[in-house]
Amino acid sequence: MQMIINQDNYGQIIFDYNAALKRLENIGIKLSDTSRLIEYRNVLKKISTGHLPFDLITQKNLGFIFMEIDEITKIITSIENEISSELLQKLNHLKKDHLIRQQNQTNIEARNTQFELYLKYLIEKSGMQCTVGNPDLIVHLKNGTLEIEAKRPNQNGLDSNLRKGLKQLKESNPGIIAFSLDHLIFSDNNIIILNRDESPEDGMDFLQKLVNEWAYSNKPNILNRIKSKKSICGLFLHAKVPIITTGDLNFITIGSFNKMIPLPFSKNSDAEEKFELFYSKLIDN
Repeated sequence: MQMIINQDNYGQIIFDYNAALKRLENIGIKLSDTSRLIEYRNVLKKISTGHLPFDLITQKNLGFIFMEIDEITKIITSIENEISSELLQKLNHLKKDHLIRQQNQTNIEARNTQFELYLKYLIEKSGMQCTVGNPDLIVHLKNGTLEIEAKRPNQNGLDSNLRKGLKQLKESNPGIIAFSLDHLIFSDNNIIILNRDESPEDGMDFLQKLVNEWAYSNKPNILNRIKSKKSICGLFLHAKVPIITTGDLNFITIGSFNKMIPLPFSKNSDAEEKFELFYSKLIDN
């Protein structure tokens, strides 16, 4: 999945984002001038009348802000009319923190909530019903529910997040742990820079390669950690990153890639059936 951003569609991006922020206010969530949601908009407005700068550091920061705006807009515009108290609490948390200038800044709780809600958007976009709760997300399938714990670990937080997720999921209803890989595979290099003769598709292929390599190298340790657990039936890996071609910095591609890993340790045929149904619907989308 990818989206192309250039100066021609700045106006539409700002319009959609403003509409999303207005909807937040209409449901009673007030945004302060120092909220990162407002500051993202201010940054975008500043560059909307001119070209993107050719400084790669600034370009990287802008690419990250474009990703944030894209996720936040999709989260808010997909909200159902009937808002549960749990979802309202998450949306209030979404607005917190000041402007985040780097993707690899860690311990940003608002972005942790953002990943949960963006995953909810992806699931609903694929045609499944999803609600927030405890665990983080509950997917309603034809033969019951599938629970998901969504995590955005930093470089040193994979194992601790895995252990926490395993405790939060139930053996009686094995679920999925979803990892955002932005802190894990990109670190400070949170951008894919292509040569002049490469296309956005080349960037997407490279992103897929990075996710596959990460999954391959970390799978043994993950399997060792969960081999005695019966509360998990699969992993969901999500990666999203700006892709920029040198010499054409007015164009940013936001690359996004998902990978599913089945973990049949639950010895529960019902859990495996739910995983397969969830997997097929998400991937088909």
